[in-house]
Order: sequence, then C-alpha cells, then structure tokens
Amino acid sequence: MTATDWTEVYNTTDPHEAELLRGMLEAEEVQAFVMDHRSSAYPNLGEVKVMVPRELVVRAIHLVKKFRGT
Repeated sequence: MTATDWTEVYNTTDPHEAELLRGMLEAEEVQAFVMDHRSSAYPNLGEVKVMVPRELVVRAIHLVKKFRGT
C-alpha cells in the first residue's frame, strides 16, 4: 500500500485515545495505524491521526461513531 491508499478517520491530541481506537478497529478486522504528528519538543501541540485503508473507510467511520458513543 502507498501513502495515498490510507485515509484519516479520526484525529485527537491524546495518543492513548488513538491507540484505543486503533485496537478496537483491528479487533473488528479493520487494519489501522496511528500517525503521531505531535512535536517532540512540545507534545501538547499537534495531533494524532488514526488511518485506515481507503476501501475500509465507510466501515471504519461507523466503528468510530460507535467508539465515540454517537
């Protein structure tokens, strides 16, 4: 897969929240990874993104809504 084959389905400033979501997605057989764009000097700045393969975006978004309770 190339970088363009992945799509962001969630972003947060909390890396633990992103990892929890990644684990939930993978438990539902949706491949996912966390991309951390926070500054190493200022970890409170920036965001953490959860990425999934483009062909699984619709399913992932449904699961993200379930994760968020919406």
